[in-house]
Amino acid sequence: MEPVKGGTLARLPERAAKIFAELGTETSPAGYALRFAANFEGVFMILSGMSDLNMLRENVKLMSEPERLTDRELEAIARVRDVLSKTGDISCTACGYCVEGCPSRIQIPDLLACMRAKKVFLDENAAEGYDAYTANGGRAKDCIGCGACENACPQHLEIRKLLKEVSSLFEN
Repeated sequence: MEPVKGGTLARLPERAAKIFAELGTETSPAGYALRFAANFEGVFMILSGMSDLNMLRENVKLMSEPERLTDRELEAIARVRDVLSKTGDISCTACGYCVEGCPSRIQIPDLLACMRAKKVFLDENAAEGYDAYTANGGRAKDCIGCGACENACPQHLEIRKLLKEVSSLFEN
């Protein structure tokens, strides 16, 4: 389930996307994530969210007759994982479960997306996005540390710690 991590593996930092581009195939980064999940023995179903017809077509094409990953592709995936681990990428899938019980009404996935944009994609406009998301409250510093978000998170993220990082990145 969620082999593309809520879409985060569909949009890679340029230095990671370049690794897949060097393979010279038509497979997208999301396609490699699907094929990686299908590459394991015993996998008989992969649940993948899609938001447009092109994604649907690629998923059907890749999964109709899944091809095993080549050694070259597995090496590329390992290199991409290395790039992502060094960027401090956050594995939030933006499911929103963390928001439902937040007494401070912090839109956690949106704030984590702003931090991801700044840290992973080096987006200079991330602060403007943060300000827009928090214009009516719900800033990272508003977290009271209750832990309801972490109890609800299927990714088991240390959200309280991440919100402190968001706060120091955008609120100082």
